[in-house]
Amino acid sequence: MSQKVSVDDLVSEILKGVADYTSDVKEDIDQAVREVTLNIEQKVVTELSPVRQAGTVYTTRNGQRVAAKANLQPGAYKKGWKMKIGEKGNGRIYGTLYNRTNWQLTWLLELGHKAKNGKPVAPSPIGGHIQPANDKAAAALDKKIKEILNK
Repeated sequence: MSQKVSVDDLVSEILKGVADYTSDVKEDIDQAVREVTLNIEQKVVTELSPVRQAGTVYTTRNGQRVAAKANLQPGAYKKGWKMKIGEKGNGRIYGTLYNRTNWQLTWLLELGHKAKNGKPVAPSPIGGHIQPANDKAAAALDKKIKEILNK
């Protein structure tokens, strides 16, 4: 037995099916972005971020030697990493990992800089922690999205 369906009904059913599929895929991709961002945050924070040598850092204020601010103490850079997951106006989700307390060190450790005397300072051997983490996150997210789309 064949059943007759009007063209309008067929079009509306196809559009409904595409909308349902798109909604399901978007939810899965949003979850994948959250997971990858969280995994990379944990990796950067626990494994890759450099830590200043132990011991209190001192500075001079009003001619007296005093302990420097907390953001200069050992471990402050490592503790400063924060994760932000947001949504852009077009409904796309994004994950960002940033250093809230010592953001200026990210550039110096990753890429190097010039010293006060003008000579270049090479990137820290332990400083290459952001770009490798970013590359791993991009690869992991690509893999997860391909798995979602191949379901």
